[in-house]
Amino acid sequence: MQKENIESLLKSARNFFLKRDSDLLTIGANERSLTHKFAHYMQNGLGNKFDVDCEYNRYGPNPKTIDRIRAIIEPDTTTDDTNAVTVYPDIIVHKRGAAGPNIIIIEAKKDNNKGNDIEKIKVIKNEYGYEYGIFLNFDTKKKDILWTFID
Repeated sequence: MQKENIESLLKSARNFFLKRDSDLLTIGANERSLTHKFAHYMQNGLGNKFDVDCEYNRYGPNPKTIDRIRAIIEPDTTTDDTNAVTVYPDIIVHKRGAAGPNIIIIEAKKDNNKGNDIEKIKVIKNEYGYEYGIFLNFDTKKKDILWTFID
């Protein structure tokens, strides 16, 4: 997928979100509510070509786990009963299954509160072979959605 196609997809999803669901930015809805609706509009734009999933924790039949991510997120985070940290990207565009392809990983925050998300994007992108990493900012003050491509 070409970068200009992704830009077009993101613009379309933003336009639909702001037209139909901008109240989510006004009422203080949580990040998961925002990313779910945005991902829904991304899926509409892609049709059946790829899968768009939120909080997707699988790599084929196995959980996504990266021990190195412990340095980035809270070390006491427990999401399963193994010793590794399970990785839940906010939104991904891919074909389900280990063979992929893995196209886009998106980490999102409200009001540009990036925290450690940029580093998390880089690690997951490299570990699982995503073509693009994107930080998505839900700006509740300006009532807009902005993004940055992360190398």
